Amino acid sequence: MDQIKHPLLFLSFLDPGYSRSGVYFSGLGNDKAKFFKINNSFLGMLSDLIKIRKNYGDSEEAAIVMSPCHKITMFAKLILKRRIILDAGWSLSESTNTHKSQIKDNFGVLRDWLIDFIAFHSASKVLLESEEQVSYVSRKFLVKSKKLHFIYTGVNEKEFSFSHSTRSELNNKERLQVLFRGKYNSESGLPEIAEATLLLEDEPIDFLIHTNSNLKELAFSSNTKIISRFIENSEMALLYENSDVCLGQFSNKARLNRTIPHKTFESLFFSKCYVTPRTDPLISLVSGTKSVYFTKGNLPEHLAEALKIINNDRSLTETIGRNGKKLYNTKLTQKQLSQKFMDICCS
Repeated sequence: MDQIKHPLLFLSFLDPGYSRSGVYFSGLGNDKAKFFKINNSFLGMLSDLIKIRKNYGDSEEAAIVMSPCHKITMFAKLILKRRIILDAGWSLSESTNTHKSQIKDNFGVLRDWLIDFIAFHSASKVLLESEEQVSYVSRKFLVKSKKLHFIYTGVNEKEFSFSHSTRSELNNKERLQVLFRGKYNSESGLPEIAEATLLLEDEPIDFLIHTNSNLKELAFSSNTKIISRFIENSEMALLYENSDVCLGQFSNKARLNRTIPHKTFESLFFSKCYVTPRTDPLISLVSGTKSVYFTKGNLPEHLAEALKIINNDRSLTETIGRNGKKLYNTKLTQKQLSQKFMDICCS
């Protein structure tokens, strides 16, 4: 990572850890990356960018707009007078449609599409989470494919530490421990997972659900525990360590064929058996390594069948988990992805 003379400037309305870009920012280190939190108001944003311009002047090094702060892009280009790289990951307009209600007025849809369109065309380069996202963004927003680059999201390994707490949210370890973590939105497939827990209520399988809602509208089995509070990364690491199986997204939303959930990388990092329906990005990621267990589909019956098979042959969790860690170490470590990020930014 010795290609740059001055640090890359990372710009966001939010703290670095909120963005997927935080993986690369943290991986580059303080000598290669400098973070600026930008005021979210229009005048505040302009003032902050002008200050950065005054303090750092012209530079051949790029400024990085961190996801999901796309609307900084155009103003950063105009004011900073340097190359602007948008680490978008995905489009704002498609991510807003994952909310459970999916109620969005026409003005809001147009606004988000315009922010995406202007940001993608203002940036010198746009970084996206999968090859499928590259094709989608190029087609939907009329962006030349040569300015679109694909880089996996990965995991901020520095944020995870192994907790020594004796507290456990899980049941008897002799039973198969299944973890789902993630937001409750239209992509999660939590209704399907809830139904699968009911199908497996009499099996020696325990479920732990960690999400952003109390899930009162869903019916889970008696062998399911739900955590609806915020937990620190150290406790999240403990939940992963105590799990045998980690679940992916089980809805049938089209966007899942363009995205790779963040917990995929976490599961591979923690050497866990990741169970999920097939999607094009995941098939491409694992590419014959047998490092993910693919279900037959996204229906509750498909998940229940897969977990029965795994419970009857526990060696699968070890084999798939070991293969997943090997895959992670081959091309997904924070160091590897940060280097690829640097290569894209400096080319």
